[in-house]
Amino acid sequence: MDQDLKAYLDERFARVDQQVNEFRKETQERFARVDQQFTELRKETQERFGQVNQQLAQLDDFRTETGERFDRVDQRFAGLEDEVHKSGILTEGLDDKIRQVADGVAANNEKLDRFREFFSHRFLESETFQRDLHKNLRESHTKLEARVSRLEAAKRRTRRAPKD
Repeated sequence: MDQDLKAYLDERFARVDQQVNEFRKETQERFARVDQQFTELRKETQERFGQVNQQLAQLDDFRTETGERFDRVDQRFAGLEDEVHKSGILTEGLDDKIRQVADGVAANNEKLDRFREFFSHRFLESETFQRDLHKNLRESHTKLEARVSRLEAAKRRTRRAPKD
């Protein structure tokens, strides 16, 4: 084989190897960035769920407190039953208190419904975002695989080319 041809082919293969190595490095860097993005998304999602859990715990505490208040109100009603029968004035006062408690419960139920609606919407947004991200990553990966396959095929063809 001619020394010039051999030198040319060696140089050409070295450049192809360098390009493949650069592409491999770039691909690894991209995957590292994607992994970092997933890690950040996972962390952000965990933080959001932590916040939701805290708010749900606060709601549970509020619900418990409200239940305890109702228990106290019920105890008061039990103690007042005899006196309610004795006095119509106390009955009117108790009716007013009951209305206030019912208004408070209704207001709390409305707040709870708004809270549920808000977080249902947020969860749907989060799921949509994650689904879109996964789709984009899958498409990017497919394109990258196709590029790598084409490069590998081209490299195989250059290796099989007849040597003069």
